[in-house]
Amino acid sequence: MRKQLYQIATFKKALASSLILVLFLVGCAHNLEGKYDNLTTIEGYKNIVLMIGDGMGENHIKVAEAFNQARSTITEEAEISGWMTTASLSSSITDSAASATAMSTGEKVANRAIAYKNGLKLTTMSEFARAFQKGVGIIATETLTGATPAAFYAHNRKRSNTDEIALEQFRSNVDLFIGAGKSYYDEQIELIRQNNLDYYTDFSILETDINAAIAEDSSVLRKFLAAFDSISTSTSTSSTPTLSDISTASLNYLDYKYQEKGFFLMIEGSHIDKRAHDKDIFGMIEQLNGFDAAVNSVLNWSEEHGETFVVVTADHETGGLEFNGETKSEIDDDMFTISGHTATNVPFYIYNTSNLSFISEGDIIDNTDVAKLIRAMIRATS
Repeated sequence: MRKQLYQIATFKKALASSLILVLFLVGCAHNLEGKYDNLTTIEGYKNIVLMIGDGMGENHIKVAEAFNQARSTITEEAEISGWMTTASLSSSITDSAASATAMSTGEKVANRAIAYKNGLKLTTMSEFARAFQKGVGIIATETLTGATPAAFYAHNRKRSNTDEIALEQFRSNVDLFIGAGKSYYDEQIELIRQNNLDYYTDFSILETDINAAIAEDSSVLRKFLAAFDSISTSTSTSSTPTLSDISTASLNYLDYKYQEKGFFLMIEGSHIDKRAHDKDIFGMIEQLNGFDAAVNSVLNWSEEHGETFVVVTADHETGGLEFNGETKSEIDDDMFTISGHTATNVPFYIYNTSNLSFISEGDIIDNTDVAKLIRAMIRATS
């Protein structure tokens, strides 16, 4: 009897271990087939804007809307919304490097890797767009060597290799970089100059130069890096411009420089994630509001200029944020249940869906599908 009980117990233990292994492998998405694997070209979108709210889950948006007592532009203006899975090659819970790499390259990598897999450099979205003669811009509210922006232009085994990533940034064919991290880039001025990048730390001067080049119909607009003390969520100054203002300036710059071929622009609201890690609900709301204002500016610009695809999503959810219909006065830091990332699916929102009849409300896609969707649009304008 004891032997039989032992065999049964051993079988149950083995079965449980097998189930855990299966769930882990599914969660890590080693062989996940993306929904858009067979896309070739999508006509009608000359310009493409990908906006990433780092760490922004659905409940982050709901909490901000409850606090503001108003719908966000993100949800109010979306024509289609759905869900995106985020697992990396190494874990069901991704980090920013792996998730951003998936959206940039269309391939899964292990956590902490930047467009790098099995000893090979993956083709980033910047490289892909430039191969089709499109302009490229990278914007973030953090230092531009951070994991999310880096995955769109650099390749590295580890996201922490900041100086190596920065050197690749300076040598890239990206037209513009705008973000925070002035103190870091001030120490890299010699390398920046050696790689023929204009360097700005005053937004008023940058905006004046862009507007003057456009007004004077200048034949040459150089590549540039602009770094500021921080990116404001509300009021622009020369040293702390808003994400909304730098997004508009970038759109105008790229539109003028690439009137025929169009451009790809990635805009990240980086500090939604950082405030969520700190379980700082009101700081998170402030950062999300700044990101939402940038979404509003981008959508206004796209309506005026046409042929522009805009998608808003997140790289992952941070904080296990719970929302159960709390009112403004009931919102507090305790709504965060953890300080790290989760495996929760994140929302995506699409604007200008006239040529996207294959996407339906409530669809579930993978983060690699974002890259496949955007690349099909880029191919169509070759």
